[in-house]
Amino acid sequence: FQSTPYTWKPCDKFGVFAQLDGLVSPSPNWIHVSTFSNVLERPPNQTRDHATVSEFDPPLALNGIISKKSEEDWFRFHALKGVALEFNLYARRLRSPSDSVP
Repeated sequence: FQSTPYTWKPCDKFGVFAQLDGLVSPSPNWIHVSTFSNVLERPPNQTRDHATVSEFDPPLALNGIISKKSEEDWFRFHALKGVALEFNLYARRLRSPSDSVP
C-alpha cells in the first residue's frame, strides 16, 4: 500500500506513479476519484449467493480486484422498485482489461 499527500478531488482519471526504494514507475496507475460512498469487495464474493453487501444506498462506488482470468466480483445493494439507476463502469476507461457488465 502506498499513500500520497494529494488532496483528493473528484476526477474521472487521475494518474498515480508507484514508488519503491527510490524508483518511480515510468507510467501511472490510473484511478477514478469519486465523492460517492465506497464499497470494497469482501471475498469470497465470486457468486451471487456470496455477494458483498453494501451498507450504503446509491449513489455509491463498487470496487473489487480481479486477479485471475474469468474471476467475477458480485455486489448487493438496496434499490427502490421503479427508480431508475445509472451505472458507469470505469474499467476500460482506466486501461483495465476487465470486461465490466452491470
